[in-house]
Amino acid sequence: MIYVCGTRTTSSEIADLIPPEFFSGYIENQFKTTREFNSSPVFWYETIPNLKGVFVCGIASSHMRRLYVEKLDSLFNMNWSAVEHRSSYVADNSSYGYGTILGINTVIASNTKIGDHCFLNRGALIGHDNQIGDFVTFSPGVNVAGCCTI
Repeated sequence: MIYVCGTRTTSSEIADLIPPEFFSGYIENQFKTTREFNSSPVFWYETIPNLKGVFVCGIASSHMRRLYVEKLDSLFNMNWSAVEHRSSYVADNSSYGYGTILGINTVIASNTKIGDHCFLNRGALIGHDNQIGDFVTFSPGVNVAGCCTI
């Protein structure tokens, strides 16, 4: 089962990438009275130790995503998952780290390494021989040429 951390627009977009049979709900850290978001259950972050499954951070801002992930990692032994939409393509000799999200129609060309907790929004095209660090966010439709370091 997969839980998406956050209850905002980006979180719902990420939840839509997850097949319904694997999506368990959202994790919230601010609005404790929220019980449901987009017709799915919302769990307060203090309940994380009781939840069985993996997690992905649904916060669009790279800076805020880093703060949130670091806070959760310091409080809990988090089990972060990557999410890859079925329409995305990753070359055999390319890779991405845990917590990374590959949106609809994302393409990662050969010999590219993408770090942890990155968000490649829909239609992102990442060329060959790139090195992408942790917590990088790409806007929809971005096109990164080959041999870049970000």
